[in-house]
Amino acid sequence: MKEKLGMQTTSASLFPEVDRLDWSDLDGTASRCEAMLREIAADRELMTALVYGAPADPVLWSKCEEDTVEDKIVLCDDPERQFRLRLRLSKQYQEELAHQHRFSFSTLVLRGRYLHRTYRVSGDFGAGTSLDDVVPVWIHEDGPGDVFTIHHEAVHSTPLVEAGTVSLILRGPAEKERAPVLFREDRASELSADEQAEALAGAVPGEFEPLEASAGTFFWRVGEQGESATRRSKRQMRREVFDHWCRELIAMGVIEDRLS
Repeated sequence: MKEKLGMQTTSASLFPEVDRLDWSDLDGTASRCEAMLREIAADRELMTALVYGAPADPVLWSKCEEDTVEDKIVLCDDPERQFRLRLRLSKQYQEELAHQHRFSFSTLVLRGRYLHRTYRVSGDFGAGTSLDDVVPVWIHEDGPGDVFTIHHEAVHSTPLVEAGTVSLILRGPAEKERAPVLFREDRASELSADEQAEALAGAVPGEFEPLEASAGTFFWRVGEQGESATRRSKRQMRREVFDHWCRELIAMGVIEDRLS
């Protein structure tokens, strides 16, 4: 079975427990997701096959991305069963962004740490939300071996305070087309004005996450269906970046070495 991991039809055999997930029952789903994520991560042979299978599968590879502060490798995507398994890979500090997600999900931290905040919001969380409307009510760290589950309506932030933080994420079905995000601290870019213009060339206004922003800046994150061809092409992971992350995962002991 593991030799055919690039084929989406194998997901039911590989992950039968997904069919028991009810994301409207977050307590029950959280415990099931934790067990699944720990079992998957502990199976080094499976993780190796999943990671190296991504670039061999055109559907999965098209979803593997590079972004402003993090990259992602999609290990399995099953639209029919409405779940996706992926690795989240941080490459620089991420500012405090109060946000919701389009979907509910569970995360297992493999390396590094998150500084996790949950917020109380005055009124609806959207374009009219100000910094004063968003108040942290719970702050804690998540480190290697920790698991957390987030409902898509929750407003939280998970700054990746260590470059190289890696986590395994199991997400449920998309519940909305776009998700609100509010910067709670400034973001500076090392790119020049010309380099920023080049990075955003051809993009629909407001489609990309801001490269520079001041606290209070608001934007919407959209799903793949709401992205232009320009955005998709600029975010597509390059093979050399994939190989870099493979070396990191090998050094962590998450996967076996197939690069040499």
